[in-house]
Amino acid sequence: MGVAGRVRFLGSVPHDQLPHLTAAADIAILVSQSEGLANAWVEALACGTPLIISAAGGARELVISPDAGRIVDQSVEAIVEAAKALLADPPAQDVVRSSVSQFSWQNNGDQLLAILRQASGQY
Repeated sequence: MGVAGRVRFLGSVPHDQLPHLTAAADIAILVSQSEGLANAWVEALACGTPLIISAAGGARELVISPDAGRIVDQSVEAIVEAAKALLADPPAQDVVRSSVSQFSWQNNGDQLLAILRQASGQY
C-alpha cells in the first residue's frame, strides 16, 4: 500500500513506552461506534496528540477546539478529510495538552470530594 515508511504496526509494547509513542504520533484516530469517555482519547491529548474521533460518548467533552482534533462521521472520506486538515496545520503539542488539563487527578479528586460532601450534607 506504500505506507511502510510512514506507518508502523507495533503490536504489544511495554506500558512505559506508550506515552513516548503516543506523543510521537501526528494524530490519534479512534472512530468508535460506541464509546464512553475513552481513556485512550484523554491519554492521546495529554501527550499532545490531536484526535480524530466519532461523536460517540464523551467526545464533545474532549474535542473542545480544533486544536484538540476533529469529531467526524464514521466514513473514510470524513476521516481522510480530518487527517489532511490536521496534517496540513498541526496544532502545537502544548496547546493540545492544555485541552485536557481539567482531567488531572487533583481536579477529579476535588470534584469527587465536593459530591461526597454535598451528599453527606457537609457543603
